[in-house]
Amino acid sequence: MEPKIIEYADGGVEARITVRQSGTTLDAVRSGLLRAEADAASYDDPAMKVLHQGIYIHALVASNGELAINGKKVIWPPDIHTFADLPVRLTNQWIDAVYVLNPVWDPTGLAGEEPQEKKVLNGGSGESTG
Repeated sequence: MEPKIIEYADGGVEARITVRQSGTTLDAVRSGLLRAEADAASYDDPAMKVLHQGIYIHALVASNGELAINGKKVIWPPDIHTFADLPVRLTNQWIDAVYVLNPVWDPTGLAGEEPQEKKVLNGGSGESTG
């Protein structure tokens, strides 16, 4: 699959992120290192722990890019706190691309699927109206 490029500029955040299909040995090592870091981290907020152990790891292993906040370039990869503070519109686009290209990671199992068309049968005749 071809990589997907996410471009975002809003509210002082500018990003250009290339998301690719993962699966190399180096990706597995990176994932393991990020997982160990997440497991060792301590947070007062359980949502932060879940973010660190899941979405953050998937996003970083399959991506490379450039990020600037209020005109200041952020060193890639962004740390977990920077990632957590990114606008949800950016992280949604980013993680959607990650899961489309790497569906085995998608916790919902629905990555890349089109919404199913709802069909209504016409008065029991068996004819579809939708």
